[in-house]
Amino acid sequence: MTRKKIKSIGPFRYISKKDKDKPFENELFSTNEVDLPFMLTQNVGNTHVLVYDHQSQILAFIAFQDEGSTFHIDLVESNRSLSNDIKPGTKLIKFVESLSLGFKYKKISLLSISARIPFYESLGYSKVGKMFNDPVYGPVIKMSKKL
Repeated sequence: MTRKKIKSIGPFRYISKKDKDKPFENELFSTNEVDLPFMLTQNVGNTHVLVYDHQSQILAFIAFQDEGSTFHIDLVESNRSLSNDIKPGTKLIKFVESLSLGFKYKKISLLSISARIPFYESLGYSKVGKMFNDPVYGPVIKMSKKL
């Protein structure tokens, strides 16, 4: 499958080399050791990594897979080193949902840790299947949303 090109819109754009040295405090860093330099390496093939850029600061990033008929969100992280009331992670999720509709995809999916299930349910996602143990994150469950 050919990589889809996603246009920058407002504060949302692809991660770039200039982002890798910017400060970013990931809530799950002690669990997953994911940082901006790592995310830059993941932005290839059918994996897209977008950032929420506000005044040259990265407020959040989202990584998702294009599976050809749906997007699957791999990771959404907000920058805990910056205090803000913008809810950048949520806005990135909504942006990827709108991209999905633009590509005529009818649903979107993700894996959620147990602590985040109520948050994703509040955004319209439903549990799919049973909880299973991920070697990095522990108990997770697949969730999806019809668009």
